[in-house]
Amino acid sequence: MNERQYKDSGVGWIGNIPQNWNVMKLLFQLRSPITDGPHETPKLVEESCGIPFISVDSLNDTKKVDLSIVKKYISIEDYNEYKKKAFLEKGDVLFTKAATIGKTAIVDEPTKYMIWSPIAILKPKKGCFNEYLYYILNCKEAIQYTRDIIGHETTQVNVGMRDLEKLQVPIAPFDEQIDIVEYLDSKTASIDSAIQAQKDIVEKLKEYKQAVITEAVTKGLDRDVEMKDSGIEWIGMVPSNWYTMRIKDVIVRSKDGIKIGPFGSALTGKTVSNGNYYVYSQCNLINDDFSDTKNKITDDTFNMLKAYEVLPNDICLSMMGTIGKCKTVPSNIKRGIMDSHLIKIRLNERMIDKYFEYVYDKDYSGLCYKQMQFDKTGSIMDGLNTTIIKNLYLPVPPLEEQQQIAEYLDSKTATIDKAIEQKNAIIEKLEEYKKSIIYNAVTGKIDCRKDVTPE
Repeated sequence: MNERQYKDSGVGWIGNIPQNWNVMKLLFQLRSPITDGPHETPKLVEESCGIPFISVDSLNDTKKVDLSIVKKYISIEDYNEYKKKAFLEKGDVLFTKAATIGKTAIVDEPTKYMIWSPIAILKPKKGCFNEYLYYILNCKEAIQYTRDIIGHETTQVNVGMRDLEKLQVPIAPFDEQIDIVEYLDSKTASIDSAIQAQKDIVEKLKEYKQAVITEAVTKGLDRDVEMKDSGIEWIGMVPSNWYTMRIKDVIVRSKDGIKIGPFGSALTGKTVSNGNYYVYSQCNLINDDFSDTKNKITDDTFNMLKAYEVLPNDICLSMMGTIGKCKTVPSNIKRGIMDSHLIKIRLNERMIDKYFEYVYDKDYSGLCYKQMQFDKTGSIMDGLNTTIIKNLYLPVPPLEEQQQIAEYLDSKTATIDKAIEQKNAIIEKLEEYKKSIIYNAVTGKIDCRKDVTPE
């Protein structure tokens, strides 16, 4: 076969394409204009009598709509009303145009369900292979081009349906579209398998890390020490010279011992971008980073809310949403207060802050997380309060042993975290490789025709 000839597509994100390919607006490959789901929040009903209401979470890398991730259901009456605008048919391509932009899936079965407004419905014309379109919309370059159309660079922005229709896309002959899809199905499946293998290792490393921490904070470092029953089921046996105490026994006996953040109304309208004092939130705990916050307050507001100031060595606990997170406030923290989603505690002389972290944090031992109040369904409650926190049990070794355990775990977890980091780096490279394969295939830079050996 003669060497393939290429031409300039005239579109930056596409680059050169095979001579016999075309470029056109996405709209011209669709049977009808792009639509989306209802913009109002519908009345939700029980699963037993409802229709699945699909969110962005149900669109993942499986190419199909993941109906196992359904949290909301709507009535048949609302479904019948909404489908007048958002009628789903087998072969439709779904695209997230808000929240996490660019997640894509294909409607591959006639199951009844409805989508919410962040999801757009694309109905390919006959002669435009829907799976080929699926791969085009998986190109990060195409998504960036769409953002450029509307003048935004951030991922946290809505892509208008009319803007999406203007997306210039490469169009291969139909037979070649089929070859491209078969090639990408095979290649991406192999890459996905490799990614999953690395993710499995990461999960095992995380489990091992938690097991190491739990073992150290309940059994200590000396395997020959005499043990006793702690009297607490989820703690089990502990060294005979350890104590079992409630959190209220290891915090200072003053109003500073434990304090919940100010009610949201106390900060409403008072957060400013040019204030001198910081407002710390759950993000600081989750990211283990107190160096910056998105909100700051004025001197006057800080003085009014000074009782909620967080100081070095205070322990901050998450009380809403991501319950069970715990971090020690660093010594170099910039002056500021906590928001209403945090609780601060101040430890007394019985406990070292780093040891407390290893016991409390749900991603470390998780011992306290297991004790937190559960509802009747067995799931963790939506929020905590100071009473619940104060009555959680802790294994308490002598101070010297706490320090030894903390130092041991600092070293051990650092080694495990490095291994996890290395695996995540491999995953990132595999994902980038997958994206490059998709891009090069749908733009014709890899020749996927069956009578030509793919590059």
